[in-house]
Amino acid sequence: QELRELGATMMIAEDFASFSGEFNAPTIERPGGASLAGTLPRTFGDYELLEEIGRGGMGIVYRARQKSLGRLVALKMILRGDLASPAEMARFRAEAASAAKVLHPHIVPVYEVGEEGGQPYFSMKLIEGTTLARMLADGPLPSRKAAELLVPICRAIADSHRRGVLH
Repeated sequence: QELRELGATMMIAEDFASFSGEFNAPTIERPGGASLAGTLPRTFGDYELLEEIGRGGMGIVYRARQKSLGRLVALKMILRGDLASPAEMARFRAEAASAAKVLHPHIVPVYEVGEEGGQPYFSMKLIEGTTLARMLADGPLPSRKAAELLVPICRAIADSHRRGVLH
């Protein structure tokens, strides 16, 4: 069982490592091909978007300041915005709801789940530091270091699975 979980985690790590690009100012696509490409900071509801810190196939994550509480957070939004299909919107909302259920020291806690102007989002604790992709940019990590990084990840994923949350 643990080996299967480790194998799945290694596949996720390889996916992260395959991204080598730097992040630029966000472009949120709108119907008709228009976009909101612009410089940050930018306001989104109770949040001031400061910089893009991550992007995947489904979502985009910003370093943001929650204005009402004066705290820095990670704010995740669905990438395709208004162009997202109902299935993509449902998947994003399910991800937010699942993430909000899990309390584990190695899983980022969710603060808020909401929607602003038809754009679903969720805010999470902002974790400072480097990314796995940047750590792997110069090549593979030594085996011992890789194992040290993967052990808490595997435990967190196993705990999530026991609670019925699959990533």
